[in-house]
Amino acid sequence: MKKVLLAFTDTQMAAQLHAALEQAGFCVCRSCATFQEMVDASYENEDEYVAVTQTRLGRGSITQYAPMVSSRCEILLLLPPDEEYLGRATGLLALPLPTTPADLRESVEMLFETMPERLSQEAKALPPKPKTEEQRELERRVVGDAKEVLIRRNGMTEEQAHRFIQKRSMDSGARMAQIASHILHTAGDMAS
Repeated sequence: MKKVLLAFTDTQMAAQLHAALEQAGFCVCRSCATFQEMVDASYENEDEYVAVTQTRLGRGSITQYAPMVSSRCEILLLLPPDEEYLGRATGLLALPLPTTPADLRESVEMLFETMPERLSQEAKALPPKPKTEEQRELERRVVGDAKEVLIRRNGMTEEQAHRFIQKRSMDSGARMAQIASHILHTAGDMAS
């Protein structure tokens, strides 16, 4: 079962997220009140996690603590309507609030599907880059469709969406089209 850490000071918000994530089939294994607890929890065992959190907890900022989280843990920021997306500064995926349970589920699932360690193992078995213009055009279309999903669901600009896919590609050694395909798969929007 895919494990999720929650890091929120607002206990009502944490309870709502806990219920929504468990209903979506995730195991919420820990709720944290500080970023330091989240960092510590990310190292507790060998499992992969997604941490769902906010940008500030008490005096701490996610920009301070994100680099300390285990490499087996991805972070999803939930952003209040008045807060600006920090993707370029943090390299993290964000989801603007209010959000739907489907968008929350898809964003968490996408982070599990595109974890760099998993993708780097898959990349070793990838066929060579496409040789025909038709194959290259199909890959461009898949990347474009994935960017549209990130723009719609996660409130990114086109540039931020491109950078997110590109960074995942570089971190894992997988092609951008493979990352895009995973994003589309989790969104149920596979390009034809």
